[in-house]
Amino acid sequence: MELQEAKRYYQDYCGSSFFMDHDDPSKHNEFRSLSISDDTKREWLEELADSLLNKYDPSSKDDWYCLTRLHTVLDNRLCPKKPYLERLLLCLNNGILDPHHRVIVLEGFLGTTASRKDGLLHLCRRECPELLPEMKKTILSLASFTDEERKDDRIEKAVQAVKKTTW
Repeated sequence: MELQEAKRYYQDYCGSSFFMDHDDPSKHNEFRSLSISDDTKREWLEELADSLLNKYDPSSKDDWYCLTRLHTVLDNRLCPKKPYLERLLLCLNNGILDPHHRVIVLEGFLGTTASRKDGLLHLCRRECPELLPEMKKTILSLASFTDEERKDDRIEKAVQAVKKTTW
């Protein structure tokens, strides 16, 4: 495996060793045998996070994919959190999202598991508590649905999750 291929492989998996090993242990072993430095991996993650944020379009039907990949990148111990969370919040606060897209973003922020530790809010609490007030403002704004919109089960579930959130 050449370095460019290793970079593409690492970025395709958003730096997740778990998924690299899960999907193809022999390829992951080949990647690990290159002994790529943490500094290089950090550069690759930052490049990927920049690329995802530059492409992020909340009005796109593929925004969930971008948001999910960004979350995976930010969850990596090597990637700096604050600058990318700040940029994401700025993107969301500058855009007008329809209800479908707002609920997708809310799920990404709040998480979908019972513990809610899979969401960007948990990551923010853990890594960038100084961003919590802005994160809260963004989440509350995204969760402002009309009574008619709240008839949708998925939207209502997201609204209830926001109400249960401890800030």
